[in-house]
Amino acid sequence: GLPAAIAKANLDRTHLPVGKTATYAQRNALWSCQSTFSANAPGAFKDGPWLNGDGTWDMTKKITVDGSTTWPNANLTVSVSGTDRVITGNALPLLGKTGNYPVAATDDAYAYDRNPNTVRAQTIALKIPATPTANASPQCVGGEVGISLDGPPIFSSIDAGGRDAQAYEIQDGCGGHPQISGVYHYHGLSGCSDRTKQFGWALDGFAIWGSVDPVTGLEWTNDELDECHGTTSEITLDGKKLTTYHYVANDQYPYTLGCYRGTPSARTVAGNGEQTGGQGTSVPPAPTTISRGTTVGRASIPTTKAVKRPAKKTAKKPTPTTRRHD
Repeated sequence: GLPAAIAKANLDRTHLPVGKTATYAQRNALWSCQSTFSANAPGAFKDGPWLNGDGTWDMTKKITVDGSTTWPNANLTVSVSGTDRVITGNALPLLGKTGNYPVAATDDAYAYDRNPNTVRAQTIALKIPATPTANASPQCVGGEVGISLDGPPIFSSIDAGGRDAQAYEIQDGCGGHPQISGVYHYHGLSGCSDRTKQFGWALDGFAIWGSVDPVTGLEWTNDELDECHGTTSEITLDGKKLTTYHYVANDQYPYTLGCYRGTPSARTVAGNGEQTGGQGTSVPPAPTTISRGTTVGRASIPTTKAVKRPAKKTAKKPTPTTRRHD
């Protein structure tokens, strides 16, 4: 369940507004560099019953992809070299566990979102500003906005069709899923992360903090954040307490970043995000070039623990057309 601090927040998680993109920086929206999207874009093909039909969705009713897969070969290294924060890794979760992908026909999620991809190790070599500076004017964001301290990249809040990915797509218990190249990623705060600590780094160098203010012990809501989904407060970075600007990962759209407050030194971590990636309908392609000249690798065999569910009797329904997935 949610920590006591979260439960006290004035936030109705049964009626969270479904988010939308914007053409400029504004609170409760994502300023996406991409402004047009295809109606036939990848993603979930059917609305789940957690969508309330009134422009809101119920976080407490949303299902997750079955499975509990650990990745013993996961790695992530973060260091500071001169003016750069250097991040290397393979995009697999260090502590979190992934669902069983591709989504099985026996999984409840299959009725709404048939992600056909397999989680694959990547090669990440990223440099972001070690001491970022906030600009006078914000910038739009692309498909990827940062990297989590658990290892997987953080994508923006939308799927390939420009829809609220947290509301429409189905992720696993930790809040992640793979796109067509096998890049396992989050669209918001991972369900397996500590809300009171740092969640990751944005591509402009600013930290992405969990939803709880470490000073007050209370959750930040969007009313307290700026148009980029950030605030200035006391947090601990690199082992030191300091008052600085940072983004906040919470349960309200756009979940992590609404825009860039600083200047991103890179636009991708791995896979170019969901707007240009997609779930695809077949096995992911051979290794391809990604950020900073690195290449997509292959994952070693993970340790998988299947999560069994009681068999259900359901009426047969027409098989929908499988869409590419982000």
